[in-house]
Amino acid sequence: MTDENGVTYADTFEMLVRDIDKGVVTEVYPMGALMEEAGVIRSARIGEADVKLMRANEVYAFTAREMRRDPFLLYYIKKDE
Repeated sequence: MTDENGVTYADTFEMLVRDIDKGVVTEVYPMGALMEEAGVIRSARIGEADVKLMRANEVYAFTAREMRRDPFLLYYIKKDE
């Protein structure tokens, strides 16, 4: 990794990723609904278009907090058909 000062170093990160082979499906609508209820996302209409207004730092903070509360909030595992 190279930081903003040009210093390069090795580091380790944890990431939440989906395993498509295990049937993991991304589901963002519940989080969007929570954000709208909390006022993090505001909806408006411009002509024929529905638009969502939000601040990235507020969306990030809200998402991080909700993912700690419920790690399964943004996905579900599709059952075999």
